[in-house]
Amino acid sequence: MPETLIVNRTSLDTQAAIERVHAFQLSQWPFLATVDGYLGSGTWIACDGGLGLLALHLYRDGASADAGLQVIAGHLLTPSGTASGSSPVDTIRTQTLEVSGQLGADILSAPYLSMTVRIAEPGHQAHLLQALRDVLMECASIGGFTGYRIGFSESLKEELVSLAGWTSREAFLKSVPTGIVPSVRCFKLAWSTTEAQAT
Repeated sequence: MPETLIVNRTSLDTQAAIERVHAFQLSQWPFLATVDGYLGSGTWIACDGGLGLLALHLYRDGASADAGLQVIAGHLLTPSGTASGSSPVDTIRTQTLEVSGQLGADILSAPYLSMTVRIAEPGHQAHLLQALRDVLMECASIGGFTGYRIGFSESLKEELVSLAGWTSREAFLKSVPTGIVPSVRCFKLAWSTTEAQAT
C-alpha cells in the first residue's frame, strides 16, 4: 500500500497566529502518536516574507490516515483544541506515487521544501507525472537538492503534488531561471515530530 501524505496549506496574518498554530499542533502530536501507522508531522514557513504555512502529516497507508483524522477530529472538540484557533486550510490528501533521495520518511526533517500542484487533462495523469519527473530529475544536478516526492490527490487523480527537498533557500533559487520570479514557493522547516523526538 502506498503511503498517504496529507498536505495542509494556509496563510496567517500575524506571528502570534503562527505561534497559536504551533501550540495547537504540539497538542495534537501525543494523540496522533497513539495511531498505528502514523509516521510523523512537520510544518514549514514560506521563505518569501509572507506568513504562508505548509504542514505535512505522513501515514503508512490510507487506513492509518483515516484513524489519524478521526483522532484529530476528536481533539478539535476538546478545550485545548478549540482554544488554539485556526484559519481556513487548503487540504490535499495524497497517495504517494514516487519517492527519490531523502524525501521518504526523512521528508519530515527536510530543512527546505518547494511544492507544486498541477492538474492534468482527464486521462493524462501519466503524461504530467513524466513531465514533473523530468523537471525534478534535472534538479538532481543542482547542489543542495536532496530528493523529491510525487503523489496524487485521492479526490482528483489528475491532481499531482510534487515536493522537492533542499538544503537551503539559495539551493532552491538555483533551480529558478535567472530573471524569473519563482511561481513555486519555498518553505523553511519550522517544527516537526522528528525534531521533537531528537530533543
